[in-house]
Amino acid sequence: MYLDKQQMFSEEQEVTTVQANDSTNFIAFGTPYMGETAGGSDGEFFCRVVEDVAGTSSTVQIKLLTDSTSTFASATTLYDSGAIAEANLTANTEICRIRLPHGIENWCKVTYTIGNNVLSAGTFDAGIILDRQTGEGPTTYP
Repeated sequence: MYLDKQQMFSEEQEVTTVQANDSTNFIAFGTPYMGETAGGSDGEFFCRVVEDVAGTSSTVQIKLLTDSTSTFASATTLYDSGAIAEANLTANTEICRIRLPHGIENWCKVTYTIGNNVLSAGTFDAGIILDRQTGEGPTTYP
């Protein structure tokens, strides 16, 4: 999978406080998204755990939000993971990978909502990818 820094919401973002934590970055599409990225291919939203999440009976909920303004005053939820128990969030766990839906507004961000108790550890990557490796492991050429 190729990651473009300009299409990353979070890179090893630590999220530990009991609240809705915004992603480090927002992505500005500029105009409503209609099913293709600037490169002409379908994009996918992904979120994965980088470092094991640790806490005491804690949960994490991940949402992908969109709005016409960067204040996200009237945001629409495009993806909602629901509350996931911290015990299920181990390193390299892919939480989601979905095609970007039509009708995305000008701005997108991710929120990580920690429930019940603070986390003592846990980092996440989230972003938009245009190309995903589908094979098992790297391809070796002679």
